[in-house]
Amino acid sequence: MRLNIIGLNHRTAPIKIREKVTIPEDELAKANRIFHETAGGDESMLLSTCNRVETFVVGPTEEEAREATLDFLEDYSRPGIEGLDRYIYSLHGEAAMEHLFKVASGLDSMVMGESQITGQLKIAHAVAQEEGTVGMDLNQLMSYALFTAKKIRTDTRISELPVSVSSVAVELARKIFEDLTRRKVLLIGAGKMSRLAARGFLSSGIDQLSIINRTYENAVRMSEELGGTA
Repeated sequence: MRLNIIGLNHRTAPIKIREKVTIPEDELAKANRIFHETAGGDESMLLSTCNRVETFVVGPTEEEAREATLDFLEDYSRPGIEGLDRYIYSLHGEAAMEHLFKVASGLDSMVMGESQITGQLKIAHAVAQEEGTVGMDLNQLMSYALFTAKKIRTDTRISELPVSVSSVAVELARKIFEDLTRRKVLLIGAGKMSRLAARGFLSSGIDQLSIINRTYENAVRMSEELGGTA
């Protein structure tokens, strides 16, 4: 299988770059169609989270897949992005397969063993299937990757406790302050990770939650959903 994985993640790109190329879940189907046409490969798929954006392409050479990914991300990203190529990594063949297995299992995450990425991969694959951009090769590879992720979580202690960046933040606050019931929490940002952190803090019985975000309406939406002040 001529598999290429091209992307950027928390190790290669700062958050100001990652947030400009992140593809919202409600745009993923459209983005899959556009990228598939851009890449010109036999099969393709997009994975987009707050910590990584990766393209999976079967068919083209590694250089062709890289150029197609750069063209797509530069066209699709938010304005103001420059020099994207210096944040990009390219993986081909066995190295690409090994990377996918690590991603699916939470071994390539910002917090080792976090399980959210497995669900995000399932969603990415399901969207690509619905759009008809994947076929036998990527379907089989995703099946193996998800099976491996499940086996690792079953046979090892990697996910003994629920782990994510947000849960680590809540746990650290508990260790520092012990009792959170009289504490006031200010969350900066109203994205997915902030929402998960907010739920964790609220379940710990905090006294007050405030949410600040550059788009005020998003802070209001989150505060109405979970409780708190924008």
